[in-house]
Amino acid sequence: MSERSIQEAMNNIIEKTSALWKNDKIKVLVMLSLVLQIVLIFFAPFRKRSHGIWLHRLLWLAYLGADYISTLALGSILTDRYCNVGADLTKQTLTAFWAPFLLVHLGGPDNITSYSVEDNELWLRHFFGVVVQVSVALVVLVLSMMKTTRLLVPSILIFIVGIIKFGGRTFALRAASTKQIKHSAVKKDQLAYLVSTYRDVSRPDAQSNGETLSDISEAKFILLVYCYFFIFKPHIVGTLVTSAWQIRHLRMHNKEDIDFRFISIELSFFYDILHTKATVVHRMACRVIRIASLVSIMIAFYLFHTTEKRGYESSDLIITYTLLSVALFLEFYSALHLVISKWTVISLLRLNKKWTTTLAKLISRVENHIFCLGNKGQWSERMGQYSLIKAVLKNKESNRFKKAWDFLFEGEESAKVSKILEKTVIKHAKNLVEPLEQYGEYVDLITRMRSSWISNSTLDRYNLTEIKNKMKEETFEQSIMLWHMVTDICYFVTNNAPRNSEQGQMREALYRLSHDVPSHGETINDASRNRRNYNGGNNLRM
Repeated sequence: MSERSIQEAMNNIIEKTSALWKNDKIKVLVMLSLVLQIVLIFFAPFRKRSHGIWLHRLLWLAYLGADYISTLALGSILTDRYCNVGADLTKQTLTAFWAPFLLVHLGGPDNITSYSVEDNELWLRHFFGVVVQVSVALVVLVLSMMKTTRLLVPSILIFIVGIIKFGGRTFALRAASTKQIKHSAVKKDQLAYLVSTYRDVSRPDAQSNGETLSDISEAKFILLVYCYFFIFKPHIVGTLVTSAWQIRHLRMHNKEDIDFRFISIELSFFYDILHTKATVVHRMACRVIRIASLVSIMIAFYLFHTTEKRGYESSDLIITYTLLSVALFLEFYSALHLVISKWTVISLLRLNKKWTTTLAKLISRVENHIFCLGNKGQWSERMGQYSLIKAVLKNKESNRFKKAWDFLFEGEESAKVSKILEKTVIKHAKNLVEPLEQYGEYVDLITRMRSSWISNSTLDRYNLTEIKNKMKEETFEQSIMLWHMVTDICYFVTNNAPRNSEQGQMREALYRLSHDVPSHGETINDASRNRRNYNGGNNLRM
């Protein structure tokens, strides 16, 4: 075969591919956008329960790609169908009906609004994106209406649903931003009402004043956790506002009642407000709007089904029915998760009625058995591991492809949280309760206890006076890094204890705890990164 023949064959393939892409580009983009929404809504809940790198990278790609694909599809509908003079009118009518669905896709599912905490800080940019893309969809609908009103009503219904979902995502991002969380400090009357509600709910079932967490129902347990979450919410952005009066309100239970599941559910609440629409969709007005959205999609489905289909291509009809069916199914699915959730349990308990309390307990049991199986339903039971010393000593001579591969698919090192580590964390959490009442302010407590940790640490055992003095001079954040590195060193010089012994297990657990510094930190913010190991000095008490 001559060189000219090969060139002609290549040109022929390119021309056919270009023609095929030009004709079916919008269909491909719309269906790809739909697939990405399905991936997000079904796999996003597993993000906080799994540490698998492939799941996280799948969600990362789907999260980033979903907005780009939907935006590209929306722009293609406008330019290819309405800026093209020779475009087919029947195709224009049906693709105009697809445009509002892309707004629904841009709104995203309820269970993921941001992939990293930095996304929340960009809520204003997202708001301008809402304005632009809603305007584009509106232009498409207006241009379509000027030519035919065949699918006008169902298009308007889906358009309204799209605005609601798109706007809801923007409000959720804003609510999770640092500035908004800082201003969400608990007020006395709010906390007093919560505690009063908890006591009222507990009174009918309480057998004695010494009631423990194992004695109370799941619903009341969730409300108790929420009281703690309500107070400590500003702490995730570094606003250490906890005072003695808040802790006195919290002493509705003996400190011995705190267990690891208690903490895991509290952290689950933190995840929800940072990375989902929980702060938006669980408001009463939003629940009503959600019902209206579901009804709107059902009406749009019925109206389209009863509309004359003459002139439409079969492939276009299949895509349209798929968009409607999947939208309806996903809305039902989201509504189910909205009803059967811990946030709904809390909302019902706060009404403080007998029937709402009974309903809350029922929902709590169902949610616990269907969506969460013990601790495993709250988190992955693993924690990220990162050693500064290993990172410095690591061989840096690798090519760019290797670095990109490691970033995308290698993931960070992790370790399973052992029972002895759980007990250690709970022990120190309990030890903070009484001193916090004594010193009043959280910052005062940390300052005093930090001094105690330095004085009673392993540094004295090895006569590391210079490092000990350095600890007292450094800032709080800098001392955390020093504790991390000193723990690394002490771990390797105290390796004489058998691994299966209690001392050996404690040594291993504290070593893992000191390395709980994720290398990427997608789901935590800067304040949490700086303060998450504030009890690092205790890691050296062996």
